[in-house]
Amino acid sequence: MDGPLLVIDRDDARPLGQQLVDGLRRGILDGRLRAGDAVPSTRSLADELGVARSSVVAAYDQLAGEGYLELRQGAPTRVAPLVRAEERAQRAPVGIEERAQRASRDPHDPPEATALELRPGLPSTARLDERAWRAAWRAAAKHTVPGDIPPVFGSPRLRVEVADHLRHARGLSCSPDDVVVTAGTSDAVALLASALRVLVDGTPRVAVEHPGYPSARRVVQRRGALETVPVPVDADGIDVAALRGIRPAPHAVMVTPHHQYPLGGRLPVAAR
Repeated sequence: MDGPLLVIDRDDARPLGQQLVDGLRRGILDGRLRAGDAVPSTRSLADELGVARSSVVAAYDQLAGEGYLELRQGAPTRVAPLVRAEERAQRAPVGIEERAQRASRDPHDPPEATALELRPGLPSTARLDERAWRAAWRAAAKHTVPGDIPPVFGSPRLRVEVADHLRHARGLSCSPDDVVVTAGTSDAVALLASALRVLVDGTPRVAVEHPGYPSARRVVQRRGALETVPVPVDADGIDVAALRGIRPAPHAVMVTPHHQYPLGGRLPVAAR
């Protein structure tokens, strides 16, 4: 995979890991790396390119999170199949009940189940470094609380950091000018719903995943004369074929491509 696909430019301002991610992603999308192709081990690729193995590991992990690579324990890392929307539409969706039945019939289930707290909104603090946490609080408390009103779109420094994170972790090409800092998911959805209501003549229709994130759906419904249209999800996220079949077409779609809530599906790159 040397040559034009992966070229490390030491004079490039981008981090080495990001150059690896960009080169591999480009090769997959261009068809030079095809579904099922094995990519070199992290150690061999690091030796070949003269970079730290940790950079290659981070690049593989990011591309796996984006849906471009498949990581399996004890097996080579391979290019994930980029399923076309037409092929994906032919798959039979798997319902929640069927998933539960399959899980109950799994012969590899451990003999004794372990109780896990999986309710949303309850983060585990079991591995929290209490000393570091308290030190961070003390350091923050030493600073004077700013008295001026922050910019409407959020702190410029924070927007720079968010844009950098999105580029590195999600492969999104964006600048700080594309970032708007909000008070959370509900606040962001409320702002988008208000904008949609202004832009659309009549009643805006928003397609939402079903099942999906209930708080975001409630915000849309409460934001004044917005109609929500449920779209089923399957193992890979929102059903694109069902979405295309909605008539009249929705004005907007609220979708979680990387980690669908609550089923956890990841929408294939081609379907996105």
